[in-house]
Amino acid sequence: MDEKTTELLRRAARHLRAKENAQALALLAEAVAHEPDCEDAWTMLGFALDDHEKKVFAFKKVLAINPANERAQRQLEKLTGTTPKPPAAPDWLKTVAESLEEPPPAANPVPQPETEELPAIQGNEPRPRDLSNMLTPLLIVGGIVGLVVLVVAGIAIYNSSISPAGQVPTLIPFPTATRQPGGAAGLPPTWTPTTSPTPAPTLTPTLPITPTETATPARLPLLPAVQTEMANIQQQVADLRGLPITEGVNNELMPLLRLRLTVEDLFFDEAMYADLERERIVLTALGFLPPDYDVTTAALNGTVDGIGGFYLPDDNRIHVIGTSFQGIEQYIYSHEFAHALVDMSFDLNSQGVYPHCQHTQQHCLAIRALAEGDATWVEILWYEAYGQNLTFTWAGRHRPTDLFKDDEPVPPYYTIHGAIAYYYGAYFVSTLYDQGGWDLVNRAWRERLPATTEQIMHPEKFLEAEGGIGVDAPSFEAALGEGWALIDRDSLGEWDTALLLGYTLEPAGQRGEEETFRAAAGWGGDTYQVYLNAATGETAHSVQWTWDTAADQDEFWESLRASLAGRYANAAIDGPGNGECWLGGGQITCIYQTRTDVLWLSAPALEQLEAMKALFPSFQ
Repeated sequence: MDEKTTELLRRAARHLRAKENAQALALLAEAVAHEPDCEDAWTMLGFALDDHEKKVFAFKKVLAINPANERAQRQLEKLTGTTPKPPAAPDWLKTVAESLEEPPPAANPVPQPETEELPAIQGNEPRPRDLSNMLTPLLIVGGIVGLVVLVVAGIAIYNSSISPAGQVPTLIPFPTATRQPGGAAGLPPTWTPTTSPTPAPTLTPTLPITPTETATPARLPLLPAVQTEMANIQQQVADLRGLPITEGVNNELMPLLRLRLTVEDLFFDEAMYADLERERIVLTALGFLPPDYDVTTAALNGTVDGIGGFYLPDDNRIHVIGTSFQGIEQYIYSHEFAHALVDMSFDLNSQGVYPHCQHTQQHCLAIRALAEGDATWVEILWYEAYGQNLTFTWAGRHRPTDLFKDDEPVPPYYTIHGAIAYYYGAYFVSTLYDQGGWDLVNRAWRERLPATTEQIMHPEKFLEAEGGIGVDAPSFEAALGEGWALIDRDSLGEWDTALLLGYTLEPAGQRGEEETFRAAAGWGGDTYQVYLNAATGETAHSVQWTWDTAADQDEFWESLRASLAGRYANAAIDGPGNGECWLGGGQITCIYQTRTDVLWLSAPALEQLEAMKALFPSFQ
C-alpha cells in the first residue's frame, strides 16, 4: 500500500467514525481506483456501502485479492449464504465519487434506539450470586480486550481512552452470595477502556507520541503442551457457553518487550491522537479532567501497563501477554476465547461497533458491556469449574493506580468508567443467564442488542424494552459568535450522568456514592453538546436531561445543584431566567428545570449564556 492510499484510508476512517459515509465512500472509491488490489480499501468499502449488491461485489473483490480473508468470507456468507467468485468490474465504481449526494445535515436530537420486547421466556428462578468478590480480580483481563473486541468507535481504541478499573460501586444490587470463587481475590487490578464522545472530524491532534525505536521481537512459537492446553480450554469454554467451535483461532503469547510496539503500531495513529484530543476537550468541559491533561500519554501507559490479553476479530487472533501459559495466562485465555466463540456465532463486526461506532456513544458502550459481560461471566463459570487449583503468579506487569499517568494521580472518572463494561456487563449477562440461560443471552445478540447504559445497569429495563427518549439540542453557533465550532453532540446515558455527580475532578463537587447512583436512576434520555473556540481555547456546553417522573427529576436536580455548588465553591451569581448560576474557572454555569427536565448551560460570558438560554423557551 503506497503513501497516497494510506492517507486516503486514514481520511476515510475519520469520516466513518464521524458517521459521514458519503465522504468516506468518495475517498475509498479514489483509493481503489488508485490501487485496485488494495485489500484494506476494498474491505472498508464493503462495510461502508449500504447497497447490497455493491457490498457483495466489494467483499468478493477482497477474496479475489486474498482468498484467505476470513472476515470477507463471513460477510459474504451473511450477505449471500455462499462465497461466490468475484464478478467483473462494476460500472458503479467508476462514478461513485461523482454520483454521491451531499449527506443530510445531522438531526439535532441524539437518536435513541427503538426497542421491541423480547418474546416471553420461561426460565428458571434466578440463582442468587455475589459478583462483587468474583469480579474484582476478573478486571485483570481488561486493557485491549474490551477495546479491540468491541471497539466503541473506531478500530481498536481510536475513539476511546483507557482507564483503570479501580474501584467499583457497591450499590449494584447483587443478591446474597451462595458461592464464592475462592483463591482469586488477591489478583492485582488492571486498566479497562472507556468510550469517548462521538467525534467531529476536524480537530488536529496536539499531543503526538513518537514510537520507541526498538527492534520488534519475533513471535514466540507455541510449544505442543501449550497448544494442547489451549485446545482444552477452548473446548471447556465452548461447553460452558453452549456455542459451537466453527473455525480455528490463531493464538499467540506476546512478551512484554513486544507489547508497546504492537500497541502503537495497531492503535495509535494521527486519527487516534485527534480523537483523544477531542475527548480531552469534552471531558475537561464537563469537569472530569484538569486543563491540558495529557490524555495520550495516559492512554498509552494505561494500555501497555494494563493488558492481560486481547482478541482481534480481523485476523481471528488471541494474544495473551506473557512468555508462559500458567494459571493467570490460562485464566485470561478463557476470557479471550469466549470473545472468539461469540464472534464465530454472532459476528462482532456486524454489531455496529467494530470497526466503527455506528450508534450513539452509550449504545456502543451498552453493546460492549454485553460482549465484555458475556466473556466475563463465562470466565467466572470457567474458573469455578476448572480454575480452583490454578496457581496465580504475577510478574509486576501492572503499575499501581496512582501511576496510571507517570506524574499525576488518575482523575476519578478514569478510575470507574470501565466498570460499566466489565462489572455491570457481567451483572447484566448473569441476570439474563439466571432468567433464561444462555438462550436468553443469545437472543439478545440475535434479536435485540442493549441500547442504553440504563438497560445494562437495570437489566429489567432491557427485558421490558424500555429505551431512551430523544432530546432536542439546538445549534449554538449563532449564539456563541464567530470562531466557535461544535466538537461533540451525543448522549451521556445513565452511567455518565451518575459519574457527573460523583466522579468529577473537584472533590467538593463529588456527591456520595449512594446518592450518585440513586439520583441518576430514573434517567429517561439526554443530549449534550460541547463547543470550542479554537483561537481562545474556551469551551461552552449544554446538557439537557428528561426523567421518567417528576420525583426522579427532583432528586437529580437536588444532587446536581449541590454538586455544582461544591464545584464552584458556592460562588453563586444572578443569571438569566429563574435558574441557579455560579461563576468559576472562567465559566458561567447555570441550571434550569421543568417538571421532568433539567438543563445545564455553561459559557465563558454572560451574554453568550443568555443567547444559549433563549434557545430553550420551555425553561424559565
